[in-house]
Amino acid sequence: MNENQFVSNPIFYTDDKKDILISKSNTLIEAGFDLTLAEHDLMTLAINKLHRQGTGNHEVFITAKEFAVANKISESHAYQQLKSTADKLMERKIKFPLYVDSDKKIKGEPNCVGVLPPKHGRFQVANAQYNWLQGVAYAEDQGFIYLHFSDPLKFLIDKTGDAYTNYNYSKTIDMTSTNAKRLYELACKWKDLGKTKMMYIDEWKDFFGVSSKYEKVFEFKRWVLLPAIAEVNSQGDFRISLKQEKVGRSITHFQILIKKLKTEKTK
Repeated sequence: MNENQFVSNPIFYTDDKKDILISKSNTLIEAGFDLTLAEHDLMTLAINKLHRQGTGNHEVFITAKEFAVANKISESHAYQQLKSTADKLMERKIKFPLYVDSDKKIKGEPNCVGVLPPKHGRFQVANAQYNWLQGVAYAEDQGFIYLHFSDPLKFLIDKTGDAYTNYNYSKTIDMTSTNAKRLYELACKWKDLGKTKMMYIDEWKDFFGVSSKYEKVFEFKRWVLLPAIAEVNSQGDFRISLKQEKVGRSITHFQILIKKLKTEKTK
């Protein structure tokens, strides 16, 4: 990492940008992971910057000034946030499904594994787990963090145009939990259909990165889903609600219903 590398990754988030349009791969939107609030914000901004710059690199710099501008916080607070994320990011993992094209696999063809199911419908699903990053560095004296994404994450970023979700980052900056931000992204993906897919409780727990927590469904609902729903509804463009299905007396599935509000502007 040297001065020339930093110059080749210019400041992307600036004061003159009132809104920040995020484009994120649907695979990342629906993946399972557990990040802190600062880590989620950093990853979102870094992935979006890397995608929009279109350099084809694994690497991206985020400055404290960029992080401060995007999140409407002071630069001193941004310095602290970036420093705190640098210590733990190498340990963070992400889970998402890969689709193995059965036809290509039988024939021994390359590139038989992808993040989207093949259109012919003959595939196998493999649940993958990867590290987000190959490397991370924080330069406190110069005020930036350097992120070197792992190959699978670079692949997802490169393939953003295949299946992606757009949303306005400013709608999320007042949310105080990662759960709320993740649920907001998911609702943005599904809002035109008016509902998410119906998912098992364990699928929802994987999504929020709490598969080993909240053994009882009512605890998961009380401490994760309902607070996240309340925060998402504060953004004002649409309102979400929870639908649940039971087998006997036991809740087995949840689904998020999404209602667009009349105040939402058509873009």
